[in-house]
Amino acid sequence: MNAADTKLKEYLKSTEFVPVKYLKNHAIVCQKYNYHVSNFEYYDAQLSIDKDHIIIEEIQWTSNSDYEIVPKKSPSLYKLEHVSGFIYGGMATKFWMQRQAVLDRLIHSMKNSTKDKDIGKNLPLFNWECITIQLQRRDLDLVVKNELDMEILIKYLIV
Repeated sequence: MNAADTKLKEYLKSTEFVPVKYLKNHAIVCQKYNYHVSNFEYYDAQLSIDKDHIIIEEIQWTSNSDYEIVPKKSPSLYKLEHVSGFIYGGMATKFWMQRQAVLDRLIHSMKNSTKDKDIGKNLPLFNWECITIQLQRRDLDLVVKNELDMEILIKYLIV
């Protein structure tokens, strides 16, 4: 964990931290899984909020750490009043259907890896990176790889 992450982790624990204020100024990088597709089809995205919506915008990476919003793609807007709950972990149907593909990739990684630290390195997701935001008429399946971002999102959804 770098110094910025350590400082953010301390801020998260403080009584001054308000998830709504934080998310209005900071986007969370995630992967959004398509609702109707049964394979590993997803796109990289940023999640942010405004007064009334969760906003998902597709992104493209310009370097290892920088990205830009994909031009000519309109953002997906989900009304906050339609959020009925969330499921933390890969328990929702979309992620549950992926379990065999994840296991196949892990087995392939174990067979082809020369070092133990490389096993599982290229897996598409881990259970603790998955979250499903339940809306009135659909579910929003996301993978948030950054642990601090996931913690902020969960705190926001609880409050």
